Amino acid sequence: MDKLLQAIDNLPEISKELNGTLSKEAFLLVRNLISKHVQIEFKGKKDELMNQRLAHFKESDWQNYVKMIGMASQAHNALMIQRTKQVIEHLDMS
Repeated sequence: MDKLLQAIDNLPEISKELNGTLSKEAFLLVRNLISKHVQIEFKGKKDELMNQRLAHFKESDWQNYVKMIGMASQAHNALMIQRTKQVIEHLDMS
């Protein structure tokens, strides 16, 4: 997480609109950084879930195979939401 916030801090000035929201350009920069850092952070969990999914595939256990796909998606989305909230707080936009 610290690396993400450092990367946010290292961005050129983050421009905001008059209403306090990020400009389109700043939003795209921030969103891209969050996505990159979440992908790196999620890799271990993704690999773990992929191995479990593969085991279900080899056993033709389709119900649990599909369940693992959903679990991976939910875990990734939860991490994205968590990191996005932390960045919003860091940028003092809450």
